[in-house]
Amino acid sequence: MLLPVLAAAAFALPPSPLGLPARAPALTASIGRVSCPSRQVPVVVVNGTDRALGYDLYSGYDLVRTEQVPSNRTIDGRVQLAEDEPTMLTVRSGGATIASARRTANCRAGSGGAGGARAEGPSSRLPHTGPGLNAGVLTALGGLAAGGVLLFWGRLWPGSGRGDWAAPTRRG
Repeated sequence: MLLPVLAAAAFALPPSPLGLPARAPALTASIGRVSCPSRQVPVVVVNGTDRALGYDLYSGYDLVRTEQVPSNRTIDGRVQLAEDEPTMLTVRSGGATIASARRTANCRAGSGGAGGARAEGPSSRLPHTGPGLNAGVLTALGGLAAGGVLLFWGRLWPGSGRGDWAAPTRRG
């Protein structure tokens, strides 16, 4: 019961010394597109205030970078992505999310497209993983062959007179 209260307090902005409501930090951030073949995403953080402010850059749930942005300055950075893995990039400052974007590096040769990078989500076409046409034909032929063998031996074997369960045939 106490855990949600503690979690909310951990991400709350510090109160204003004048009793005014707390404001979000004056940082702005932008997250660019994937560049191929390096699989890097540019991240630009701008501080428009007269004091240094800190920010955290996350790739998924992993903390990539924590930095202080000097007053009235810009920090240009890059984040390395893994091939074909959708990744959520998030810039946070003072417990507030400044910018967030989902990026996927699709930079392999021959994957199509000029840059080869996808910006969003999974493909709408799924790959073919089932058996082909030949598998069904071969299964049918195998069934016919097995049936033929059973019919052949079923007709031949009882007339041979061999078997522990049958009495010998007496002729005569």
